[in-house]
Amino acid sequence: MKTDSRRYVETYDLTNCDAEPLRFIRSCQSHAIVLVAEVDKLRVIGASENARDRFGKAANDLLGLPLGEVLNEELFSQVQAAVRNNAYDNVNPIMYAALRPSGVMRENVLLHPTGEHLILEFEERDESFQHARHLTGIDHALRKIQAGQSGEEVFRSTVKEVKQVTGYDRVMLYRFDDEYNGEVIAEDKEPGMPPYLNLRYPHTDIPEQARKLYLEQQLRHIVSTDASAESFIVFIDDAPVNLSPAANRGVSPIHLEYLRTMGVGASMSIAIIVEGRLWGLLACHHRTRKLVDYRLRMTIGFLGRVISGHIAMHQGSKMRGEILSTNLVRSKLMDQMNASLDLKTALFDKSLTLLDLIRAEGVVMKLGEEITTLGSAPSQETILAIEAFLEEKQENVYHTNALSQELPEIADQADVVSGILAIRIGRKPPEYIIWVRPEKLTTVTWGGSPQQRKIIEDGAVRLHPELSFARWTEEQRGLSEEWEQHYIDSGLALRNDIKEVILQKYQEIRELNDNLVSAYDELESFSYTVSHDLRAPLRSIKGFAEILQEDYLNSLDDYGQYALTTIINNIGKMNGFINDILAFSQLGQSELVADEVELEGIISDLWKDLEGDKTEVALEVQLDHPVLRGDYHQIRQVFLNLISNSIKYARKEVSSWIRVQSLLEGDRLVLIIEDNGIGFNMKYAERIFAVFSRLVSDDAYEGTGVGLAIVKRIVDKHQGTIEVSSELGVGTRFILSFPAIDGNNTEPKPLN
Repeated sequence: MKTDSRRYVETYDLTNCDAEPLRFIRSCQSHAIVLVAEVDKLRVIGASENARDRFGKAANDLLGLPLGEVLNEELFSQVQAAVRNNAYDNVNPIMYAALRPSGVMRENVLLHPTGEHLILEFEERDESFQHARHLTGIDHALRKIQAGQSGEEVFRSTVKEVKQVTGYDRVMLYRFDDEYNGEVIAEDKEPGMPPYLNLRYPHTDIPEQARKLYLEQQLRHIVSTDASAESFIVFIDDAPVNLSPAANRGVSPIHLEYLRTMGVGASMSIAIIVEGRLWGLLACHHRTRKLVDYRLRMTIGFLGRVISGHIAMHQGSKMRGEILSTNLVRSKLMDQMNASLDLKTALFDKSLTLLDLIRAEGVVMKLGEEITTLGSAPSQETILAIEAFLEEKQENVYHTNALSQELPEIADQADVVSGILAIRIGRKPPEYIIWVRPEKLTTVTWGGSPQQRKIIEDGAVRLHPELSFARWTEEQRGLSEEWEQHYIDSGLALRNDIKEVILQKYQEIRELNDNLVSAYDELESFSYTVSHDLRAPLRSIKGFAEILQEDYLNSLDDYGQYALTTIINNIGKMNGFINDILAFSQLGQSELVADEVELEGIISDLWKDLEGDKTEVALEVQLDHPVLRGDYHQIRQVFLNLISNSIKYARKEVSSWIRVQSLLEGDRLVLIIEDNGIGFNMKYAERIFAVFSRLVSDDAYEGTGVGLAIVKRIVDKHQGTIEVSSELGVGTRFILSFPAIDGNNTEPKPLN
């Protein structure tokens, strides 16, 4: 749809305020006269319809004329010099006295390059303006503003001093949020005017393209909001010309109507720009027409830039303190991660946790299938829904304070999680750390209803007929407190820290693995030495000892016979020790030959083999789930070592028994082997699986201290776990857990 062809040459959607081509508006404010010329030829291609008042010719009659024929010689030479030197800011304003029918008119002439064109503006000059006096006023204002200790003091001083310098009836400091909704955070006004302090205004009140213009042209001056205070500009052709640099370019009719509804007769807005973003506006309102001299406007623009810098300095100082605090926490978390074997312990169980780094009510870490939480955290179902949502986003750092709007299925969890800050620490499988904030019920006071601002009428946007700026409150739900930027940065930095720690741990593991490979090679060499070099002298000793026993036993006295018997027995023990050492060392090198192992057969065979050792020991077996997937020979070794230990350490004074059970717990097959033997003190529980560890004397009980170490290594190789509980003089229980298989879903097979 095409709009008024006099105001816009471009076609745009009249129902969309954001589409209004403000840069290419073909009008100017009627207090000024505008000419547009070609830069290279200095030929007039556009003129405002009120040009007759200045040049004595109608606008159409000026089109196509050389600029030198329109301007007098003195002014034209200054324009030529500015174009030749490309130095427009240095000459603005050109102060010029023009002869009008009403007498001599002193003017400010402004030059602005725009693409291939040059804009010339002729506006009235305020003869009462005294540069030195206004500079003194600006200096006084800056001193007052800079004396503020807090942000609130700076804001209050700013509006007060700007009102004093400019003479407007009302001055407001207007701050934007992330969505460019605005809030009046400071105000100074004349008595009797309605207050707007602390009122909020929706982002639609200042459309996107208008906000972009503020980033380019920091100051916007509207002399009169009267609908007739506009002069159209006629051009030679319909080619659009960007008039955005013009200080007196025309104003959107919607905006003029908006200001009139507020009771504003004139306005001036100064952009507050912090770190390249439109932070807010200094909005000056006057109840009647008001022209501010260009020189004073430039001084006010300078003041606006100083205020922008002052606000940036205050924000920067606050942020530096926050960054320092979070960096200290990050440094300590880094130390904890370096000193720990796993992230969970380092980030959740130490003196400093993830909640010390980022202020939140709860935090979740999902590593693989394991979920760890701290503080007030959502349910596991909600966590998995959030994870799926984050996987769709595919962002390394993601944050929102309105999660229920983006993920409606968890809206009922708003009291726990309405905002999240998430960092991705792994892709396959997806792994995240997620901080959560609950819903924060907020009452917002608007300057009029946000829903009653504009309407579509006859295919175009119009102000709502019931538009009001009276206080209008609403309760906002489903939103958490917003995530501060330094927390977002800290989350990203922590992600990098974790990756650095993981890389360092990987390098350490690789080095350990290299050392382990070397150790295995040495162990293999050691095993060979044990097998060949140690057995040979033992065989020789045993051979000569047996010769002595057979041929000379009767020639020895009792002590000699005892000594000879001791030698032969200890040779047997030494061979057993060598066998155990070899078995233990070979476990690390041998590969599993996995198959379905029938536990009943293993236990029956073992019990027969131990016939001579099991005197007066009863065996009770209940195999609810009798099949285990594993290496037959290694599983047999486990049962052999545990059952033979129970026989060896049986108590003589009671009826001894050994009980073997198997049962299914979830996806794990659990084996329980217990006895009523001598038991041991649980303070030694950590030692019993170590190589060469014995809790009893060699004189009372034979053994090498390697058997349980072999059991532990076999269980580990089968991805199992082993636990022990014992009481001295009561008995011992071993609980082994292995991955279950479908074959365990069989009927119980008791073995008597």
